[in-house]
Amino acid sequence: MPQKQIVMQIGLLAAALTCGLLLWRILAHGGTDILDASLRAVGAGLAVVILTLLLCGIIDRLGGTTGE
Repeated sequence: MPQKQIVMQIGLLAAALTCGLLLWRILAHGGTDILDASLRAVGAGLAVVILTLLLCGIIDRLGGTTGE
C-alpha cells in the first residue's frame, strides 16, 4: 500500500477518534448542550482532516513516495 494512502487512513482514523473523544469529554463534564458539543467535536475532526491533507500535499511536494 502506498505511503500516502496509509497517511490518509491514519489521518481519517485520528479525525474520527478526535471527534468522538472530544464529544464524549464535553458532554461528560456538562455545561453545554448537544448541538454546541457536536459542533466543537466536528470542528476538531475537520481540523485533523485538513492537517492530514496538508501533510499529504507536503509529501507530494517533496517528491512523492515510491510505489505510486
